Amino acid sequence: MKYFFSSVFAALLLISLTNAQTFPNYYEQNSFGLTSAGAMKYGLYGLDNPAVLTTLNQPDFYFTWDDRSGDWNDLNNWGMFLAFPNFGFNVTHHDNNFYSVNDWRISLAGGNPGYSFGTAINWSSGNTKEYGRSTVFS
Repeated sequence: MKYFFSSVFAALLLISLTNAQTFPNYYEQNSFGLTSAGAMKYGLYGLDNPAVLTTLNQPDFYFTWDDRSGDWNDLNNWGMFLAFPNFGFNVTHHDNNFYSVNDWRISLAGGNPGYSFGTAINWSSGNTKEYGRSTVFS
């Protein structure tokens, strides 16, 4: 049974590596970060590194938006980040007045603050072709 699960995991990993996976680039993804991920308390709750969720002690919530258009109450680009110890959920919305896309992410982590690991799945909804999005495993 252990061999079966290892084989299935290896096969899924190889399949995911052979398919092109696209997700927001660094600058688009970090428009909500305000600083480097390492400087933030919990790195946007698993958005940049799912393993950081092992250091979380209690549930937390973070909502942010940018005002690139110059209007502070214009919610064209926003992000919602929800985290529990070892689990994170993020959604970001990007809108350029012609197309919009929502990027979703679920992150899981295990271990302890000294040694941890994490995995995540990202998918998108909306105008995914225009933004060049696909499902990503990390």
